[in-house]
Amino acid sequence: MKRNATLCSILIVASGASYMSWNNTEESGGDAITNVPVFQANERDVNMITWESPTQSVVATRRTDAKGDYTWITVTEQPAPQEAPAPDAEVEADVEDSEAAEATEAPPVEEPIVDVPAPEPTVVSFVGNETSNKLWKNLSPLRALRALPQADAINEDVLAFEATATALTLGKESGRITLEVGGETYGSKDRFVRNGEQLYLVDDAMFRPLLSPNSQLVEHRLFPVQEADAERVDIRRARQTVGYAQQNKDDRAQSFWSEVSDPDTENQGAGLWIGKLFRLRVKRYVGQPVEGAQPLFAFTVHDQAERWDVEILRHTADGQDTYYARSSLTRGVVELTRSLTADIAEDLDSVLE
Repeated sequence: MKRNATLCSILIVASGASYMSWNNTEESGGDAITNVPVFQANERDVNMITWESPTQSVVATRRTDAKGDYTWITVTEQPAPQEAPAPDAEVEADVEDSEAAEATEAPPVEEPIVDVPAPEPTVVSFVGNETSNKLWKNLSPLRALRALPQADAINEDVLAFEATATALTLGKESGRITLEVGGETYGSKDRFVRNGEQLYLVDDAMFRPLLSPNSQLVEHRLFPVQEADAERVDIRRARQTVGYAQQNKDDRAQSFWSEVSDPDTENQGAGLWIGKLFRLRVKRYVGQPVEGAQPLFAFTVHDQAERWDVEILRHTADGQDTYYARSSLTRGVVELTRSLTADIAEDLDSVLE
């Protein structure tokens, strides 16, 4: 333990000393280059970002449909390596006790070897949020805090390229570049990045969201409209359709929801129910329709510029309801948080009557 602690201390001191020396290169007459481009590209030229590590793969691509441009992300999680089971003490004792008897007894029948399949990787795809959209700007062009010409003199344990085994690939129509991503510097948490023989120091804020894509990059909304900006909400179930308009929406103190057919009469119950629609959030992305899920109702949110369509589905199994949705923002089926969606479903009749 003392040896490990001493080694860690040495690495930290070496890393800190190296970093301080790089920061002082200009004062000491060094030739480190600051604010240097690592990857030159226009933001619109880059069409793919890939982050590969031993435990996770993240692939972000640009897509376009009738609603416009969006980022589509696929995350592949590698299962944790399984440890071999510890030897059973009782079995070992039985083996020792039986060694003397093995010479006179018939040889044991060998048990067939059963291959246990390795755990499969977990793959999930989803629409990226605003943070994911900023990746394109942050990484194209990708600029380093500085280039480090004295890379050969830096201890490999400090650079940690082999330990991280992580690569960042940026692609455009004319080709792609793959960069090695190493360890963090002491204190500032900047990252070492290597392109061939050239070493750079890069602010890891540029690609930090790629480290935790399932929490940092997922679009959790069903539609990108705040209630304060909504002009109208149309609700549909089978052959029933009711439209509600937000009156005085530019004055929050005086705004209210009313039926389109009676704009001067506030419907408080409908207003509270519609407010819950705007709090709906994605629990997880499912991708394909769930077998047995039945349409419950649909609604459309209008703002001044666009409309966003959402369909709510319900699946019942073993007496328990699970709610799903598909929308023009998520581009596929998602599971919703149960408590709020169940509350909305329970009061659906009140806004359709």
